[in-house]
This record gives sequence, C-alpha cells and structure tokens, in this order.
Amino acid sequence: MERLILEIFVIGLLILINGLLAYSEIALVSARRSRLKRMAQEGQRGASKALELLQNPSRFLSAIQVGITLVGILAGALGGATLAEELTAGLQRVPYIGPIAEPIAFGLIVMAITLASLVFGELVPKRLALFQPERSAQRVAGFVSWLQRWTAPVVRVLVFLTDRVIGSVRLPSATETAVSPEELRLLLQESVDAGLFPKVEFEMVERVLALHRLPVSEVMTPRPKIIWLQADEPHKAIWHKIVVSKH
Repeated sequence: MERLILEIFVIGLLILINGLLAYSEIALVSARRSRLKRMAQEGQRGASKALELLQNPSRFLSAIQVGITLVGILAGALGGATLAEELTAGLQRVPYIGPIAEPIAFGLIVMAITLASLVFGELVPKRLALFQPERSAQRVAGFVSWLQRWTAPVVRVLVFLTDRVIGSVRLPSATETAVSPEELRLLLQESVDAGLFPKVEFEMVERVLALHRLPVSEVMTPRPKIIWLQADEPHKAIWHKIVVSKH
C-alpha cells in the first residue's frame, strides 16, 4: 500500500511539474514586452527578470524543453507499474475478464495517466497562462531563470543547434510586432463590449484614427458659414450669436 501511495504521489508531482513548465512557456511567449516594461517601471517584481529572459527566447525555451523531457522520461520510467499490478489483481476476480486482466489494467492506467497529463499538465496550465500572460510571466520568471542556470550546458548545445538550423533556412529574427490601427480598433471594441471602455470615447478614438483620410472640406468650415464675433460687440449680442449658431 505504501508503494502504491508513493507511486501515485510521484506521478501527480511529475504532472504538476510538467504543468508548471507548460504554464511558464506559454506565459513568456505570449507576454508583450511593452506591458512588461511598464510593470518593471512601476517596480513590480519579476517583470525585469522576464524582460531579461525575453532578450534570448531560445535559451529559456530550451531550458523549459529540457525540463519537460526529463519529466517525461521519469514518468515513462515509473509508468504506473504498481498501479497496474493492483488493478490487475482486482480485475482477475471479475468473471470473463480474468485471463486478459493484465493488458486491460495496463491500458486503463496508461489512459488515466495520459488524460491527467493532458488536462493538468498541458491544457489547464496553458489556459491559465493565456488569461494574464504578463502577470504569469512575472510570476514564473525567477523559476525559469533558475532552471536556465541549472540546464546551462545542455541549453548551450541546443541553442547552438537551433541557431544553425534557423540560419540555414534564413528566417528573419523575431521581433515584437507593433499594434496596427485595425488591431487597436478591435482591442477598443472588445473593451467596449466588456464594459471597460465608454462607447463615446471609442468613437472619439476611431475618428482620430480616421482623421488622415478626411478631405479638407470635412474639417474646415466654408467662409460664408462662419459666424463672426466682434470683440467690441456687447455681451448680449455675442451670446445671442453663439446660441443661434448652434455651434
């Protein structure tokens, strides 16, 4: 029984470690440098370290991949052998299943571990990281830096090989893409739909973005339609012109 509990604990721990690595990878890849810079200027811990990691993404991606690979090797070596043995013993007492209890038990354990790994070791952590990528990157920056230091020899080899492959296909260096006017409109519209941004302000920003496309006739008032105010006119006369003009 103690061996069974220990195996369940170790498998669960490996799945959680894999989830942390997947969470860290998506958080750092999805985080925008502009927001991290603002957070660093505000003195928020972890933001500066996250920016340092993003200066060389090949290194932290390699370090995370080394960690994921080691976790996978350990999980494969463990393989739920004790769990399969216990389940086999239980299935052998079931009529008509006894002769094939061992392969059924092995298949069920593999399916259970795979499902848990996918849900808790991949999908859930990645969804959580995408929810607030900058905050997530800030939280995991210290852990990834530590992992990068401890895996440095392997990371250097992986980065060297990766750079050679990327160089051979002549891909452009990755740079952060600036937000286009169309993307800004979409972001503002999403904020309006979520109730975070007043609609009138969205319309103002949209008109400002379209200002360069307006003809002069749309911006300037024709001379015959201009309402003239004389500086020496009485106050009541000036006020009357203002009210009547409806400007």
